[in-house]
Amino acid sequence: FHAAVQERGLPSRRAHFHDFMLDMSRELHRVRKEFGSIRDPMALVAKSFVKQSPLLCFDECHVLNVGDALLMRSFFERLFEAGGVVVATSNLAPNELY
Repeated sequence: FHAAVQERGLPSRRAHFHDFMLDMSRELHRVRKEFGSIRDPMALVAKSFVKQSPLLCFDECHVLNVGDALLMRSFFERLFEAGGVVVATSNLAPNELY
């Protein structure tokens, strides 16, 4: 999917789950360091991701950690509010994800 999108010249970003979590955490740290204590730092993180690429191709989505799930929920809600789009894949069949 990601290759087809790029062939059409559409800005997109492909991220493996673990790389994505590291990138999101780094950006959240940067926002907190730059802006201090603000009401919704995750909104700025999401806007930063959308500015880089409005389409996130999320590869091998498999969440086992509740803390990661909570961070992802917050991020994705704000990403969608900022106009971002997510396409997710997994190596597991849908009925094996839960």
